[in-house]
Amino acid sequence: MPGAGKKNEARPISPAPSGTAWLFLGLILLAYTGHALFLGRAINDDAFISFRYSWNLAHGAGLVYNAGEAVEGFSNPLQVLLFTLLLPLAGWGLEATLVVARTAGLLWGLVTITGLYGLSRGLLAGWPAWAGTGRRLALLPPALAAASTPLAAAAMTGLETTMLAALLTTGLWSVVAEQRSGRFRGAAVLLALAALTRPEGALLAGAVGGGWLLASRFGNAERGVNSLRRPLTALATVIVATAAWTVFRYFYFHGELLPNTWFAKQGGFPGQTWFDYLASYFGRYGLFLIPLAAGLTTVVRAGRRAAPLWPVAALTLTHLASFTITGSDWMPGFRLLTPTVPAMIILEVLGALALLGLLRGRAPEAALRTWAAYLAAGLLLAGQLQAWQPRAELRHHLVTREAGYREGHIALARWLGDAVPAGGTVALMDIGLAGYLNPGLQIVDISGLTDRTVARSPGRFLQKQYDPAYILDQRPHAVVITMAGPRGLAQPLDPGRLTPGTLADRRLFDHPRFRENYRFRKLFTHRHPEITYALAAYLRNGPAP
Repeated sequence: MPGAGKKNEARPISPAPSGTAWLFLGLILLAYTGHALFLGRAINDDAFISFRYSWNLAHGAGLVYNAGEAVEGFSNPLQVLLFTLLLPLAGWGLEATLVVARTAGLLWGLVTITGLYGLSRGLLAGWPAWAGTGRRLALLPPALAAASTPLAAAAMTGLETTMLAALLTTGLWSVVAEQRSGRFRGAAVLLALAALTRPEGALLAGAVGGGWLLASRFGNAERGVNSLRRPLTALATVIVATAAWTVFRYFYFHGELLPNTWFAKQGGFPGQTWFDYLASYFGRYGLFLIPLAAGLTTVVRAGRRAAPLWPVAALTLTHLASFTITGSDWMPGFRLLTPTVPAMIILEVLGALALLGLLRGRAPEAALRTWAAYLAAGLLLAGQLQAWQPRAELRHHLVTREAGYREGHIALARWLGDAVPAGGTVALMDIGLAGYLNPGLQIVDISGLTDRTVARSPGRFLQKQYDPAYILDQRPHAVVITMAGPRGLAQPLDPGRLTPGTLADRRLFDHPRFRENYRFRKLFTHRHPEITYALAAYLRNGPAP
């Protein structure tokens, strides 16, 4: 009978998902939304640095933090430009700004998961032996992404983390679509936008383009996959976008080739190396490390058959290696690693199948047509059980810090608005909320993020050995010193039992001119789950120091 011999052949995945698949994807997106809301509506002080740049740009002052000072104290140009358009619609108020920022972060997260589903389907269809169970397996990566604590937490911070994740993931999806169809699917545009999202975005987008180029040159030659025109175009677009912003930076920010934040944060967060940062991540989510390594190994061993996965592997390896240059980060939730979590999930699924297929003496793609596919899902979901405690700890941290920002930083910002005359100057470390809620004040940034002199002083982030006279010569009307002490100190806090929280704060606090010319006025307690944390406000007492 004609066609009888093809009865048991694997059928390729259909171009469009079925109604059932859309239903399950909708449930996954709903679960991600609930996960993000469950972790708490965090307030991140650093996000408001970018928002103040957006405020100044929208009000005609230019791309500056302080009027007349062209310093690139942000690392997310695309988000600054986007919020310059969005925040005026909300009226710039604090609560409205938080709603806009959280909504945008959540929407980018939902785009990330949707893009991961498309990427999963495209990769399964591109590896023909996988196609037999593709419909079911393609939903596993987005389900795992929805359960990812770092990806869910990133949606509510107001930072650009989920934006970069969305652009990289949809960029990978478009790459796979272009590999299969030979038609333009927007990969070059998405990767170029990713390059403008964060400083490392250009490196990561270039890694995707490089992996695509290698796959096109050395991979399977089906449907014109070996054509180099599209990956070269994508790489050229990333380079042009990066070069254009670099040229703008050079002329607008007085000859700078790197953002000021690079110099301020050079060396990473004090007390934590890049290795500590990665070890901490995989320590919390260690059940994913073995499948990830197995997935990368499988890609290498499969050779040309795994060519569609080369951009995914290139992105993952490049991002992990980049931490040797960028260093660590202080923010909870591993926000610097989060943008490549979707790519890692793809490799983890492949690795779990490879390991379980190996136990049965089968190749990973053959394992897809056995019970091993379901065991792979079980193994990966077991990783979520391991993440239960870190998830609970992170939620406690974020919920506590949200209250802390309202009681500490926001209350301080309101007080400064009343205590400092219009156009006055304030010197402090945590400049985000204080600066955004008081756009008429000049802010001197002790951390160096928006201050070129402090950023280029010797020392790591928060340990800059700047000359305190540089701060005091600017005659700030108020100085705010971050204070810290052992956890559990009795309330109300006694300022005498607290000490400056960073070496950068201590340099100013211990200087004789500060002690002579500034008097303590008020202490703002920031609720923190691990330490006693407060903001001590001082006002100038008489003639300018």
